[in-house]
Amino acid sequence: MAEQKSLKKNAAYSALRACMNVAFPLISFPYASRVLQPQGIGVVNFTNALIDFYMLICTLGIGGYASREASRIRDDKNALTQFCREIFVFNLISMSFAYLLFIISLLVSPKLYVYKSILSIVSAKLFFETIGIAWLFAATEDYKFIALRSVSFQIISLAFLFIFVRTEDDYLAYAFMGIISNIGCNISNFFYARKYVHLRQKTPIHLRRHVKKIFIFFGSTVAEKLYSITDSVMLGFLSNPASVGFYAAANKLVNLVINISSTVLGTSMPRTTYLFEKSKTNQYQTLVITVINLAITFSIPASIGLFLLCRQTLRLFSGKEFVAAATAMQLLCPQVFLCTIAAAITNVVLLPQKKEKYIFIAQATGCIINMLCNIILILKFDVIGATLATFIAQTVIGILIAFFGRQYITSPKIIHNLIKVCIGSIAMGYAVHITLTHITYHATAVALSIPVGLFVYGMVEILLGNASVISIANTMSRRLLRRPVF
Repeated sequence: MAEQKSLKKNAAYSALRACMNVAFPLISFPYASRVLQPQGIGVVNFTNALIDFYMLICTLGIGGYASREASRIRDDKNALTQFCREIFVFNLISMSFAYLLFIISLLVSPKLYVYKSILSIVSAKLFFETIGIAWLFAATEDYKFIALRSVSFQIISLAFLFIFVRTEDDYLAYAFMGIISNIGCNISNFFYARKYVHLRQKTPIHLRRHVKKIFIFFGSTVAEKLYSITDSVMLGFLSNPASVGFYAAANKLVNLVINISSTVLGTSMPRTTYLFEKSKTNQYQTLVITVINLAITFSIPASIGLFLLCRQTLRLFSGKEFVAAATAMQLLCPQVFLCTIAAAITNVVLLPQKKEKYIFIAQATGCIINMLCNIILILKFDVIGATLATFIAQTVIGILIAFFGRQYITSPKIIHNLIKVCIGSIAMGYAVHITLTHITYHATAVALSIPVGLFVYGMVEILLGNASVISIANTMSRRLLRRPVF
């Protein structure tokens, strides 16, 4: 019972963090996009994407590897301390190398030197990400700390935004606002880590034993990051900042939904790793099926709902200047389903079973396809070309990840759940469509369509016996009515 209660608390804190991760950009981006306009938003997004290249060198995929390995030894404080010290030193070395490459690039590239001020601000993420050792708290499943410190510093970031970002020329302040939360969270992490480990403990450091495994994760991380930021960077070089701004508006709204699922699903990796390591086969398989069914239950209706509401949400959250990105956003909507399912299989099947090489194969293939498609399609179709490239690449990644995890996703329980979700999603889509045909004002359309869609989808799924929806409904009714309803 203790373990079950812990999982529910983890999910609750992760849900809190996910909601704030949605609320933060929903509040900040509409304000910033109206003040800075596509040009200013494009400059900030372009420079952030560039720094993410150096972040690849800095992090080396250490987070995924360290979180998994630390979760295996979390019951042994001495072993955990030794492991953390070695990974921390490894990360300091990679950070130094990343900063060296960044400085050289800034000095030799005229294109980058133009943005030296904003790049210098955003590059602070390299240092603070290193000292933050966030993977430790995922491994120890301390999601309460993760959630509360994230929410606190996001509120501080919002206050900074409204105080200092007032005109089109304040894009430097907006860039700094984007890293305030990162700085605050990682400083807090560094000091709070003493609850679990003693980084100053004098013990021999053995880095060689981690090199091979870290670089396997690094390959997957490089492929994933290149895939995620290639579109913005190539648009910046092949087109103009305004195109990057339009793409950023469409991509940000889609990623908001993806981030909800990623945050919640990410809590399952340490637990499934622990169960697999302890050979608790039945508990492991049950949790795998539960997580994948939850991913399906969430991602399909979310994809459809976002597709139907793309024009209204763009107008509401980014301003009328960004409605031109509606078609691009529609092409990105299938990513919600593809990314969520891929994340679920990765977190509960491939990573716990040490099959990271398959993740690398899928991500590398998708990255190569994305870069090739971008080169061909951006020059001809601009923003639409970038979104088409993303759609093609993510489809390939999703298919490969599903193939590598096919042993579990072909379970009859998952297939039956998929059929139920598709039926409920069709009903929900029809209800949202009817609502939109009778309402023209975008804010009202969004405010009414979401609850209508959720109600119709929830009722259909409960009638069909979707276990995930029934479990959520009963949890909510216990909170409100002190008893389950279904």
